[in-house]
Amino acid sequence: MPFEKILQDDFILRLIILYVAGEYGESLTNPELTKLIMEGQEVDYFTLQYNIYELVKMEQLRMFMDNGKHYYELTDEGKEAAGFFQTKIPLLIRKKLDNAILEKKKSRQPKTAVIADFTPEGGEFLAGIKILENDQEQFSINVLVPSREHAIRVCQFFQEHIEEIYQQTNQEIMKLFSEPKE
Repeated sequence: MPFEKILQDDFILRLIILYVAGEYGESLTNPELTKLIMEGQEVDYFTLQYNIYELVKMEQLRMFMDNGKHYYELTDEGKEAAGFFQTKIPLLIRKKLDNAILEKKKSRQPKTAVIADFTPEGGEFLAGIKILENDQEQFSINVLVPSREHAIRVCQFFQEHIEEIYQQTNQEIMKLFSEPKE
């Protein structure tokens, strides 16, 4: 790799760490930060960990604990250094890091699916819709209708109006918890 030697330079490696932490925009665990930097780069793991530690000592990264995990985030000094020296990181490396950050952010977003379908139930059809988030059912509603044609129309209706149905149902449920008990 053409940048192999440059990635062993502590100054550049520290800038890369600050760059990733800044561009990600959220706190990162050590494994997340490490993976983002090492993915597609020829970086020595121990050198990377040493430089993360040094940035914490220099108060350019802040380490804190939440739910038993150590997280890192940029300090104001770290943000300033990252912004000022960002151009010292070769463009090809920055592009690779940007791609890794984008992929990481995409993988963290919940995957939502809305599925409307019907099944025969005796001489009738059960038409319904469900909302899945990360393959876990969050909401569903089913209606028993007399024919296949009715089931198709009900599924179409659900698909066209799921947002209103979901919001209205949630509002009514929230009222149950906010109304005083008699």
